Amino acid sequence: MIRIILCEDDRQTLDDTAKRIREILTEQKLSRVKVETFSNSGLLLEKIRRGERASIYVLDVEMPGADGFEIARALTEEAAPAQKDSPAVIFLTSHEERSTEGYYVRAHRFVIKSRMEQELPEAIISAIHHLQGRMPKALILHHQGMIRKISQDEIMYIRREMRKLELHLTDGQTLNDPRSVNEMAEALDGPFIRISPSEIVNGEQVESLKESEIILKDGTVLSVTRRRMTEVKEALIGYWKDGMFS
Repeated sequence: MIRIILCEDDRQTLDDTAKRIREILTEQKLSRVKVETFSNSGLLLEKIRRGERASIYVLDVEMPGADGFEIARALTEEAAPAQKDSPAVIFLTSHEERSTEGYYVRAHRFVIKSRMEQELPEAIISAIHHLQGRMPKALILHHQGMIRKISQDEIMYIRREMRKLELHLTDGQTLNDPRSVNEMAEALDGPFIRISPSEIVNGEQVESLKESEIILKDGTVLSVTRRRMTEVKEALIGYWKDGMFS
């Protein structure tokens, strides 16, 4: 569930904007999104400082007490260094010249109130797509006669054993699946690297690469075939540098 919090001190603008956001969600057929409203910025700030977080914040810049920038700063103070966990912030303002200030608090978009009808839909849809791109993808497994759903970021590595795949998870579990390594590689979406004909590793779980061995964060050591070494090394360096694979 994606939570959108809208904070605007003017009650009519708050109601109108909330209605428009819900219309945008309906038009885009986005049902798993919840919109919450605040007219009191101080109350919202208190909740944020207590550790509460939503996925998207739509904030009026000019508000009495805590303005939009103060709320955004509170959100970014405890954000992860790579911004993986930071929410998307959309600012609303009547003063276009203030848009440059948004860069200092990692603003996702700046919407001018006089152009709300044109700019708000793109801002909301873009923020949702941005968040969906960061969400771990699900993987459906056929494990011991059952169908089971796991998140792909739970996987440390996958190894072919006999006629089945063994998926080694971050919590110590080992699950099975009847697919081939090639079929599993096609099903995966994210930082996964084929290190041998029979093994796939999650790049996020790699601690280091030494000669022909990959060391995972839990100490597991996996061998990289000589034929794949250059490809694996380039993929890891690209991921560590940019947070993604090319």
